[in-house]
Amino acid sequence: MGNKDIDKSIFKFDDDLNDLVNKVGHTPALRTTGDGNSLSLIQWTDEFDINVRELDGQNRALVKKINELFFCLRGYSHQIRAYAVLNELKAIIETNFLNEERIMERYEYHIYKSHKKEHNKLSKEVKKIVKRCRLDDIETLEKMAIFLKDWLIKHITDKDKEMGNYLNNKGVT
Repeated sequence: MGNKDIDKSIFKFDDDLNDLVNKVGHTPALRTTGDGNSLSLIQWTDEFDINVRELDGQNRALVKKINELFFCLRGYSHQIRAYAVLNELKAIIETNFLNEERIMERYEYHIYKSHKKEHNKLSKEVKKIVKRCRLDDIETLEKMAIFLKDWLIKHITDKDKEMGNYLNNKGVT
């Protein structure tokens, strides 16, 4: 599959990932420089800060790893590196979620269970996709990177912001 085919196919979601995108509630869009060269998939903005230093740092690391995966998949690195980055991303997601949940539990966050449930659903889907992926399955990996971008932005600006406000009111910064 050539780069033009990948560019075209990235906007089509296969049945498995289409279900995930429907759960997020919107369609992904690639950002380019206008000449066809892709920029970072996610540009960190102050809008993503939840004002809890530890969690903001972990969310930044997650954004960085999603961007690294996308960079690899756009042909700027070897496919084996992309697969390694995907596994690193899976580990960062698990660590990030565990740390968030530990903090929510410690400060008795009132909607801890529903927040944790969202984490569990994403973790299961990521593990399922990682297990199914082949090194040459660039299209599915790209779809996953875009799905993760959309999910993360929605999750941070909605659920994590709400949690950040709660924690800030408890004196956590």
